[in-house]
Amino acid sequence: MQGVALWRQGVAPRVILSGGPIGRWVTAAEIMRREALLLGLPSRAILLEEESRSTWEQAVKTLPMVKRLGARRVIIVTSPYHARRARWTFRRVFGPAGIEVLVSASPYSKFQADRWWTREQDTEDVLLEYFKMVHYFLRFRSPPGGGLRGEAKGP
Repeated sequence: MQGVALWRQGVAPRVILSGGPIGRWVTAAEIMRREALLLGLPSRAILLEEESRSTWEQAVKTLPMVKRLGARRVIIVTSPYHARRARWTFRRVFGPAGIEVLVSASPYSKFQADRWWTREQDTEDVLLEYFKMVHYFLRFRSPPGGGLRGEAKGP
């Protein structure tokens, strides 16, 4: 919904929906595409990346798409609890290409940042994000293709 809202505002002329298999016959990107079409996003504005299985892979696999578009700036739409790691990851991958990365934490999320510890799902999401952030920092300290463990494979 947030990606469609940014498109309606004229901020995002193209929307890349990214996410690999979540079942035997469907990808996260395809489910988002269906919802975006129902919300009025025209199919000509949509690009799909349907192979990634992690945030790191999403960044690596969407970079060539963004380069083909000639974009110099991207807005990553994600959940509030995931915004910090998404920003860090995409800046790590897109930065060497000179592409500015902004993040828009979706206001449509059920996550409650001001009291995440009071709801079990929010608590699990926050704790898992902290674990993943440490993992990403240790594994992907260098940009892709250079230095310490900068391989493009995701966790």
